[in-house]
Amino acid sequence: MPIDHVNIPVVDLAGSKTFYAAALAPIGYSLVYESDSSLGFGMGGTA
Repeated sequence: MPIDHVNIPVVDLAGSKTFYAAALAPIGYSLVYESDSSLGFGMGGTA
């Protein structure tokens, strides 16, 4: 069963963006959504 959504609360959004972009790139995920308080990574498009 594929994962649809995962919510991970963080204190440092900018640092988390850098970390998750690098951590998820090998499995084909990239940043697909960004706001002042949240980020979204997935396999479709870019933010």
